[in-house]
Amino acid sequence: IYTRVGRERLTRLTANPVAAGFMAATLLWLRENEPKTFGATDKVLLPADYVRFRLCGRVCTDQSNASSTLLFDVQRRQWASELLEVLELPSKILPPVAESVSVAGHVTRQAASETGLAEGTPVAAGGGDQPIAAVGNGVVAPGVLLSTIGTGGQLLTPLNQMIVDPGLRTHTFCHVLPGRWFLMGAILSAGLCLRWFRDNFGGSYQELDREAAPIPAGSEGLLFLPHLIGERTPHMNPDARGVFFGLGLRHSRAHLIRAIMEGVVLAMRDSLEVMKDLGVKPGQGIVSGGGARSPLWRQIQADVYNMELTTAKVPEQAAFGAALIAGIGTGVYESVEAACHKTITYAPPTCPIEENVRRYQDCYQVFKGLYRRVKDDFLTISRLD
Repeated sequence: IYTRVGRERLTRLTANPVAAGFMAATLLWLRENEPKTFGATDKVLLPADYVRFRLCGRVCTDQSNASSTLLFDVQRRQWASELLEVLELPSKILPPVAESVSVAGHVTRQAASETGLAEGTPVAAGGGDQPIAAVGNGVVAPGVLLSTIGTGGQLLTPLNQMIVDPGLRTHTFCHVLPGRWFLMGAILSAGLCLRWFRDNFGGSYQELDREAAPIPAGSEGLLFLPHLIGERTPHMNPDARGVFFGLGLRHSRAHLIRAIMEGVVLAMRDSLEVMKDLGVKPGQGIVSGGGARSPLWRQIQADVYNMELTTAKVPEQAAFGAALIAGIGTGVYESVEAACHKTITYAPPTCPIEENVRRYQDCYQVFKGLYRRVKDDFLTISRLD
């Protein structure tokens, strides 16, 4: 894609780097490896689009999901015809694009019988998981940072004006709010790292939290690079792998657990630093995902970001955000902002601890240098698998 399109033109059109999971790469692979399937394709749908189609019979996508295909002009909020022409992909296989807050259709009789939903129930167009979760957390205006630790990790902040990272280290997507965008950095392994430890060495997440809590910030000189399945922001390196660095005889199982939790957040801080480089400096933060349920992980985030953080008092923010979007589409709420203001409250904040902030600043400098020193060996060691 970079060879045929050119990095500068790709940046101008899509505002995003190439990633193997984006639809553009998938379609090119399908055309080359399964030409009969590709030739017989009428429309290409993302999973949410297919569910919507089965519910109401309408073929469409929304602007936030379309942004993640690498075939969408994020600035103009339409399919990038110039890019499709260069890649020789037919525009007819791409669905129409709807506003997230619009009503895409209504539950059909067949869908009602299959799901138990009432026939005629309005179906909103909806949106991608991260911007929908942002709505469920009330992150709809610039200046607010959403830090999500799930299987992967994401840092997201809304934009009134589109901002693109010329280095393509971050993603710029259309928000589910009409006429707005969001800037996002993502790491591939966040909660996944702690799950790997749990599955291999035992203990519930609550037990792991309790074990790691007494260990001082910085894990007494033990660092962890959380790149278990490659990495996205800012490295875009599929060959990157995990590393424990500084391991000594004084370190215990509890140190390993805390180092994993810290390494995930230090990697996510890379995204925050890129945002600052672009002139985007959020002043307040909200934490979400499974990691937000851990008091220790919340504190580590507050300390590493040096930012006061809070959590929305909603157990499943993404599902709640989807419900709010549906409410706007059906007229229950007049706007996304009004819906969030009326329905979302927050827990008391987690404040950064000054001593920990200083310690993590030192850790972060070593963390960044460590990746630079070992990155050339990742490809070599991958060949030894």
